[in-house]
Amino acid sequence: MNKFTVAVIQMDSQNDVQKNLDTAVGFIEEAVSRGAKLITMPENMHYVGMDSAAHAEAIPGGRTFRVMAEQAKKHHVWLHCGSIYEKNEQNARPYNCTMVISPDGELVAKYHKIHPFDVVIPDGPVNRESDRICPGNEIVTVDTKEVGCLGLSICYDIRFAEMYRIMALEGAQILLTPADFTMPT
Repeated sequence: MNKFTVAVIQMDSQNDVQKNLDTAVGFIEEAVSRGAKLITMPENMHYVGMDSAAHAEAIPGGRTFRVMAEQAKKHHVWLHCGSIYEKNEQNARPYNCTMVISPDGELVAKYHKIHPFDVVIPDGPVNRESDRICPGNEIVTVDTKEVGCLGLSICYDIRFAEMYRIMALEGAQILLTPADFTMPT
């Protein structure tokens, strides 16, 4: 594997997609100015709120994909776009999807979160992500050649170690797990 700089972007995304995209572009530009070759973003980078279906986009083709592809191509960097909600033609619930875009602005991989975050905290909140998103069913790795073989996952997937073992057996050298944690959970 080559030696290169990775930027890990931290954002406080809210329910304004355009503002979130503008913020992401600003962070991408900063990362590029610091020499990053691989730039990663957080879960739900384009929208945080309860109406995931209304903010789901096509991948490729949707607004977030187009903005990120343009940035990857403009700066000739690899972008791991955290996650966004992807339209699901078979179900009203969208996928929580991460994507990897090449320096040519091409989609080279996408992964749908397999393990929705369903939790009941005693005397605390109840979160049933599976009510809002459709789980995926495929483990995904992508060999970029340039920045290594990436293993893709999202947030709660991290609690399922066998998934990472499979990615390692498939050649993953870098495991990417964007996460959107909350204080109560």
